[in-house]
Amino acid sequence: MSNFISADQLKKKYVVFGSFYNLKLSSNKILPCRNRLEIKERSQVNKLDLPDALFVMMNPGSSAPLDFGVELPEYYINDIIETGEVKVKWVLAKPDITQYQVMRVMVAKGWRYVRVINLSDIREPKSKVFSEVLFQLKTIEPLSLHSIFSSHRSVELKNALKLKSLAPIVAAWGTDDFLVGPAAMCCNSPDVHNVKGIKCDKSKYLYSHASPTLQKHKERWLEGIVKIV
Repeated sequence: MSNFISADQLKKKYVVFGSFYNLKLSSNKILPCRNRLEIKERSQVNKLDLPDALFVMMNPGSSAPLDFGVELPEYYINDIIETGEVKVKWVLAKPDITQYQVMRVMVAKGWRYVRVINLSDIREPKSKVFSEVLFQLKTIEPLSLHSIFSSHRSVELKNALKLKSLAPIVAAWGTDDFLVGPAAMCCNSPDVHNVKGIKCDKSKYLYSHASPTLQKHKERWLEGIVKIV
């Protein structure tokens, strides 16, 4: 891609906010989570508007608050079931490699405000470890509470899907086999429409990740997604 904008340039143009929390499975078992992320042009930070697009990723990975000392809300499973949502509490967030890819799409499309949610809220940077955590959670009821696409979090999902008219939902969670189940929850949600993404041949529920390891693949994904959203 001829204009692959550097992270340093993007940080000057955009600011990132995240909503982080801890999911308490027991008194000594806590999962660090993030239920929403928003990227705005700096000039738009204080403006009330709806997002130009929604990106759905695999999980928040290494995403973290900019201030590591900030106190995060804690939820037990029953807390979320009772309210139908994890409340949004915004703090400044540290951008990561995948978010820079989203910003590059924003530049190409002229978007000023984008929202990001995930198939799972669990913050785990290693996909192998993340897949193992998902497998372990299958023994816990309800199985999918760590996902905004859980039927127990319908209030929250409806709020996250408040977008500008015709705003695309960009699927960019990757093509790992263990994601088929969580991805199907997203794609089959009655509230999810206008999904765009670079499809994977092995499953109708899998889409190429926004930030592949190799630089040439990052550029290829950018070129492809800009054409279809």
